[in-house]
Amino acid sequence: MARSIVRLIALTILITTFPLPAIAAPPSHFTAHDLETDEVLYTGEQTMTETGETFTERVTYRAPDGTLIFEREGAYRADTLSAVSYRATDLRLGMEEAVRRTNGGLEIRFKKDAKHKEKSSILASAGMQLLSLSIPALIHREWGRLAAGEQLAFELIVPSRTGTVGFRLNRTGEETVNGRATAIFRMEPSGWLIRKVVDPMFFYMALDGDHPSVQFRGRGVVPTASGDALPVRVVYGTRE
Repeated sequence: MARSIVRLIALTILITTFPLPAIAAPPSHFTAHDLETDEVLYTGEQTMTETGETFTERVTYRAPDGTLIFEREGAYRADTLSAVSYRATDLRLGMEEAVRRTNGGLEIRFKKDAKHKEKSSILASAGMQLLSLSIPALIHREWGRLAAGEQLAFELIVPSRTGTVGFRLNRTGEETVNGRATAIFRMEPSGWLIRKVVDPMFFYMALDGDHPSVQFRGRGVVPTASGDALPVRVVYGTRE
């Protein structure tokens, strides 16, 4: 249970509000470090394109030796952040995740590895359904409410569980990271039982400009070769 839940950042959010301002483009490069040893675990590159009323974000992850190990891509509406499609592939383990909006709701597919059969489900549409890739955009558009002390509550779709988990997001303070002033946003499960096995995640967003991502602390998107998710510190705007 714990392993399936902690793969949360590669998933999807359900939330209930929105008119959306302009979306800040994500930093193009990032480096993920082991949270305890500071060892570089992987690096990544992220791009965003706009086609009509849809934004598409594509992220590639490479091992320290440059080998491509993980890919994910998500498309969402520019006006509401509502998910259009999503896919993720672990090139080492054979893991596959996919989300697709259909007339019948939100179709979720998950395959643990090449040895396991795919499982799937269709969730009824309920409110705004968002990809995790759009969490920084969510923070950006709700900046004022979060700064005023409000807390956002939402449901996170977990492909490995073909279900949802309740989460909450709030602003907890400010900190200077790599010489840049940031606001810190804490994201954690709403239920006390799941909080016992899933540590909170922290998003550090710049106080200036369009509030781009500066740092993330929490469970990493990319599992180890054995399938475990490690706690990481992701630094954006860097390439190593």
